[in-house]
Amino acid sequence: MSVNGHYLIDKEEHRLRPVVGGTAHFDYDGERVTKRRGGYITISSAGGPSGFYTTDIYDTLQYHSANRITITTRERIKDVDIFSTDFKREITLENGLVARKITYDESTPHQYSDTIYYHYDSQKKLKKTVQYYRWNIITKEYLFDSMGNLQKIEGTARYRDDNSISYTTEEQFGGYDDKTNPLKGLGMWQDLFYRTLSTNNFTTYTFKRGSNIEGLSWVLQYDAEGNVDFSI
Repeated sequence: MSVNGHYLIDKEEHRLRPVVGGTAHFDYDGERVTKRRGGYITISSAGGPSGFYTTDIYDTLQYHSANRITITTRERIKDVDIFSTDFKREITLENGLVARKITYDESTPHQYSDTIYYHYDSQKKLKKTVQYYRWNIITKEYLFDSMGNLQKIEGTARYRDDNSISYTTEEQFGGYDDKTNPLKGLGMWQDLFYRTLSTNNFTTYTFKRGSNIEGLSWVLQYDAEGNVDFSI
């Protein structure tokens, strides 16, 4: 299975940006994903730094139990020092849903550990995430329609020391089709997370932070059976 990189959105804040990204290729053991292949090496050129995509960069998943997963970024490129430090995440599940994600960064003091907590409603729809990230606490509220499709995310970042507001964000989703979402179960990755939350598949996205506005749209492709094909 693969997902073309132009469908992916990454709005999580972390000190270290993951090098695994872009078009994602997945390996499975039965129904469990074991590896995501594809990422970027930063290279310098006359025009400034740019990314070189390669499937020799990948994430491996280790299932310690039914409720704990570790994702570790690795590479198999000789004579190239890609990582300044390991990019490791630990995911805790409760009742089959992601309850907590820790993003490890050995260079960051313990009191600024990077942890996201996930809260759900009675229908198992994501209601809120709270991220303790360096000097901020980032809270996001997730609003769904009656069809189970994500419509809006309202975000507020507050400083840890005095609880004052650092910034706010608003994200909107629309243009949903009426086809089953094939990306359920891949929400462990931050650039796939939004795509996994809804019943169907969105085609428009808007992000606002202060006066900055970003808009994206897609034309989805479908196979002969009418199922969306994110590999194209």
